[in-house]
Amino acid sequence: MRGFGSMIKLHKAQVDDRRRELAALEAQAQELALKLKHLDAEMAAEAGLVADDPSACNTYAAYLAAANVRRETLRAAIYAMGRQITGAQERVAAAYRELKKYEIAEENRLRELALQRARREQAELDEVALNMFRRQKSD
Repeated sequence: MRGFGSMIKLHKAQVDDRRRELAALEAQAQELALKLKHLDAEMAAEAGLVADDPSACNTYAAYLAAANVRRETLRAAIYAMGRQITGAQERVAAAYRELKKYEIAEENRLRELALQRARREQAELDEVALNMFRRQKSD
């Protein structure tokens, strides 16, 4: 019987692909979180400028509305990315479980082969010992 080596390699490649996908999604989520952090810092800086210069109040309201829209867009994107990451994590887990099935089956197959080999060797040794005993008895 042939081993599961090719199936194990295939599933390892699939697990690696799923992990790469997950890593890419996590990197995108970090980038979005960084953009949100920068936007919050920018909004705080603009609020400080308005406090120092009351004449900037005219344009600050429009800026604040646009910034709030961008903030909500980023938050929605981060939420959606979180859902994608959860799905990717589930795909990694499923691929890993599938890989483990083949690895366990291969381990069991190898263990059974080793057990059969040990039984054959023991039977041969028993036969040799029995033949030696018979010779001693006949002498």
